Amino acid sequence: MNIFKLKINDSTFYSLTRDIFNDKTQRKSPWNQIGSDGKNRYYAVCPACENTIQLIGFHLKNTTLNENSIADISEPFGKHFLSREINHLGLLSKSAYEQCPYASKNQRHPKPNEKYNVKSRIPNKLLHLLRDEFDRIMWCLEKSICIQLPSKYRQTMLNNYLHNEGWWYAGSTLLNLPWTFAYNTNAIPLIFCKIQDEDMKKALQQRYPSAVFNQYNKLETQGKYIAPTFCFLSHKRHLNTKNHHLTETMVLSISDESGKPIYQKTIEFKPFLFNKIIQSSNQSNRDIVLLQKVNKAINDIL
Repeated sequence: MNIFKLKINDSTFYSLTRDIFNDKTQRKSPWNQIGSDGKNRYYAVCPACENTIQLIGFHLKNTTLNENSIADISEPFGKHFLSREINHLGLLSKSAYEQCPYASKNQRHPKPNEKYNVKSRIPNKLLHLLRDEFDRIMWCLEKSICIQLPSKYRQTMLNNYLHNEGWWYAGSTLLNLPWTFAYNTNAIPLIFCKIQDEDMKKALQQRYPSAVFNQYNKLETQGKYIAPTFCFLSHKRHLNTKNHHLTETMVLSISDESGKPIYQKTIEFKPFLFNKIIQSSNQSNRDIVLLQKVNKAINDIL
């Protein structure tokens, strides 16, 4: 993997480079340790499954030389460390590893009905994150799909997710919650949503001649009532074995009243955007009313 975090309860994760790792650890224990053979070992925590990882290739560099400079063309990568528990770092959980998207053996797409082990810590953490950051989760989702939802639709999506027990979905992690939250909801009305995607707007107007968009890009109708809906399908993930980068996608699908697809596009997950937002100290744009409703709904489950 090409990301890491320092401790199990950290919500922040980082790109895995030598400079960033040294800066965040200050070369201290337990992240830097000397083995019985006298060699340095480097450890951190997997942000997805929270097992300990060991950094591979920390001192070995592939370089290219030209007449002006020497450029480093490789960085270390993280590999799950399941040999023993290392105090003050990650878990030692083989069941968590089995469902981790960064596990080298786990090169497959998650199944829609695949669930976490009942002993897993992740589902409970997902609910806590949803409760505390739901407004920001929705902001990230709406930003990536180019659709802004009315407040009542957000509440509908939350109710869908809780009814479907989406926090048990094994494809969901603390990194991808805005998108796997949506993946575990049902069809949502598109009428009165604000749409920024021009291709999406054209597809809707082709299907519905009465469809119009006001000055705020809100979908309305002049004449016959229309009822297009959107949902999310086909969560897929791919771990690049060369650069250790994980790519996750799902399909946004818009359909008409008969269920016939009108428009589809692939949405790529952006975990660094989500991480940046939830670490922000800016509270001015928080939706307190929405968070209060979410708190009430989720506290009944926790």
